[in-house]
Amino acid sequence: MSLLVGVWVDRHRRRLLMLVTNIVRALVIGLVPLLAWLGVLRLSALYGVALVIGSLSVVVDVAQLAYVPSLLGRSRLSTGNSWLHASASAAQLGGPGLAGVLVAAVTAPGALLFDAGSFCVSALSLGLIRRPEPAPKPTPQRLRLMSEIGVGMRAVLRNPPVRALALEGLVFNLFFQILQVAFIIYALRDRAVGRPRLRAHPRRRRRRR
Repeated sequence: MSLLVGVWVDRHRRRLLMLVTNIVRALVIGLVPLLAWLGVLRLSALYGVALVIGSLSVVVDVAQLAYVPSLLGRSRLSTGNSWLHASASAAQLGGPGLAGVLVAAVTAPGALLFDAGSFCVSALSLGLIRRPEPAPKPTPQRLRLMSEIGVGMRAVLRNPPVRALALEGLVFNLFFQILQVAFIIYALRDRAVGRPRLRAHPRRRRRRR
């Protein structure tokens, strides 16, 4: 999916994409406590929310990495990326523990209201950026979606360092997701780890390349 999203992101303004996507994510996450309050929350609804949130998160992950260079310029790109990944690491480390506290205090649906609020804060922060974003480069009419994906794939395969990073990210994302599922089953069933302790376990997000 990231290949399709990458081409789509290149055709639009990244900041606007992220702003709108964060608003939509807040609304979708907010559906869970609303459905729970109405007494109609079902597992199928959670599956749907997870699918939509996961898909929208790909858009944000791709767009933010493409947006930073145009926002900061080449001279400050290294510093900007450092802060970006440092904040992501801090959220990954402290987020699960905070989520466990919130779930214990206000239940899981209630805790998701805070999650929805965080997306609203993100959208507001993006809206406060005043530096104009360069317009997307025009795409030749004859260059179709799959053709653009092919151009990008060939560029990756021809560059050894980028090719190695892409392969590493592919392997990591595939097997780490398997590990995540197996870990939860093992912790709950075989090690009898309580749910509050499991919620506090920091789960790393997939690597973005």
